[in-house]
Amino acid sequence: MGAPVEDLTDYFSSSPDILKRVMEELSQYGTDFLLSYPSELEGLVPVEHLTRTHLVSTLGSILQTRDPRVIGKAILDFEEAVLKARTTRPPELQELDLSIEAQWPKDTVEYMFYPDQFGVDGKTGTFETAARMIPYLKGLGVDQLYPLPFLRSAGLDGGFDVMDFLNVEPRLGGTEAFEHFLREAKKNAMKVKMDLVLNHVSDQHPWFQALLNGDDRFRECFITRENAPAILRRYESSAGKVVVYKEMDEGGASHEVHRRLIFPEIADCHYREVKLSDGRKLWIYHTFYPFQLDLNYRNPQVLKEAYGLLAHWANKGIDVFRLDAIPFLDKRAENHARTHLVVELLSHFLKHIAPASRLKVEACQKLDDIVRYFGRSARTEVKLPLASKLIETPSESQIAYQFEGMTASWLTLISGNKRYYEEFLSRLETLPLPHNAIWANFLRVHDELTLEMLPEAHKPVLQSIFREGRGASFRDGNGVAGRAAEFLGNDIDRIRLAYSFLMSQDGMPVLYYGDEIAAGNNVTFVQAEARLRAEYFGKFGIEALSTFDTRDLGRGPIPRDAFESAAMHKGPLLASSTFDHLHTMIVVRRSSLALRRGRILRITNDCEDVLSYGREHSLSGETVLVVHHLNDRPTTVTLDLTPFPELAIQNSIHLSDYLTGKEQILELRNGKASIQLGRFETIWLGNRLRN
Repeated sequence: MGAPVEDLTDYFSSSPDILKRVMEELSQYGTDFLLSYPSELEGLVPVEHLTRTHLVSTLGSILQTRDPRVIGKAILDFEEAVLKARTTRPPELQELDLSIEAQWPKDTVEYMFYPDQFGVDGKTGTFETAARMIPYLKGLGVDQLYPLPFLRSAGLDGGFDVMDFLNVEPRLGGTEAFEHFLREAKKNAMKVKMDLVLNHVSDQHPWFQALLNGDDRFRECFITRENAPAILRRYESSAGKVVVYKEMDEGGASHEVHRRLIFPEIADCHYREVKLSDGRKLWIYHTFYPFQLDLNYRNPQVLKEAYGLLAHWANKGIDVFRLDAIPFLDKRAENHARTHLVVELLSHFLKHIAPASRLKVEACQKLDDIVRYFGRSARTEVKLPLASKLIETPSESQIAYQFEGMTASWLTLISGNKRYYEEFLSRLETLPLPHNAIWANFLRVHDELTLEMLPEAHKPVLQSIFREGRGASFRDGNGVAGRAAEFLGNDIDRIRLAYSFLMSQDGMPVLYYGDEIAAGNNVTFVQAEARLRAEYFGKFGIEALSTFDTRDLGRGPIPRDAFESAAMHKGPLLASSTFDHLHTMIVVRRSSLALRRGRILRITNDCEDVLSYGREHSLSGETVLVVHHLNDRPTTVTLDLTPFPELAIQNSIHLSDYLTGKEQILELRNGKASIQLGRFETIWLGNRLRN
């Protein structure tokens, strides 16, 4: 929201001597270990070398300063953090850095869960109980584990209210239990991902507590003002409620800033009023809950802390870092140019200390805006302790959640009309991705099914879910909370169809705990969490419109027996069937280069309730035809296979349905073939895995 983002490219053009002055400031500290020979052209993408010249521009723009002392100190902070991380990186991880290749995330299937709620009764789980669930997860077939936020937290927003970035929450067993879980995962050839919550901290974080106690040194860590915000007006947008503020820029001129309310049911503005120990009042900015105070990235200390926590966990062996709520990092506007500079800086940092690890951006935005978080195609040479390494991954994040693909999938599944997903594919084709950029595809996660980026005409399709009692409204109807199985009416065939969508898309699939056994909505958990927040708000005098968060409907404890009984076919038919179907898809996907790494090609057909596309891997010659029937009435569909010349020129082709193992013969006429489809049937017809 807000005014157009300014171009920061020429931020230093008005001070041509700034680089010289910064270099003079740095000269007293010795050799520039980052300064390297000039870029050279190899192929179409030049090899990049991070230099102090680049850092001067980047850090000056992020910190909004031309002061050579400040910029020089910030560069030293970066360099010292890199050197420290390199010298403390375990040998086995250094070897992994040299051997790993760029597209490995496409081969994984991610499984996300709350450590305190996974495989236990009540919120009693720890990383010890999570470790005991690894055999079950290995049996399902997943190979990347994502425990939702597990650092020390006040526990009011599922762990996203962090109070200590370097230590694991004691209730989860502490750091020792986590390291045991990490070792068990690695022993089973599983990657591990964690959240990097950079936008905000808990009001129990030492920085905020020091500020409350009158230590003004910590005021610059947050976005503060000494008087109540000037609210000019409020209005409704397609993305939700918006508040318009009158604020002052660096030059003292007033201007309007438009900001979305992310939790309109909880707070009606973005500032929390607090009283310091000496009696002074401050208004402190928050994007989300009032107990989550936003950090100020114009403060070099905040950036320095970000390097430290990234290095700490990368050297523990974390493979993927999820950048939580990243579009809100700069408060002038969502997706501001300075936010992208921070992401690119952290990407440079990670590439220089732990090239095997990846950044994964969570940007709940329109497709055009999400794509920008990949940055550009990049080939970066870094000098590691063991050898130099050429890293061919995008300049910003290497993985991004595919929010628009998720909503397009649900629109198609709920409406029974393929046009929504085909429109998404058409848009995706117009947006060239950087080399080795990878989508993270999902149906459900811990958050809501967001509608905020949809056209108004499309929203009623998905709002029908909560209007029909299968979910709950979130953000005043701009989101739907609840579980996937409930959204689909607990229909075994529709659930199988939904997971066929997920597992056949281009990118890495993400599964949410309990969805593989068709877990249901948890109303009791919504009520229990609301009571906890109400007690906390009352204790600390926090004003809020409500303490209910309907996203809790799709959360809550699920006992170990529910998972294992489904896997062993001892549980309800719905749970066991869903587990079996998903397990089959995971196994097939692992065996198929086309499904893991192939390109996606459109296949037109003559039915509006049949979605079809192909996955093709040219090097192996494997092709998979994916067909989804969106209706409960049997039908015959005619597919146009001309996008696959090697298939289309034949009179008949013998293919295997990867999901059933059955052989199918397609008779072709003018490159077209007809297939009969049953109730919500989904088929993957391929030419490489025939029995």
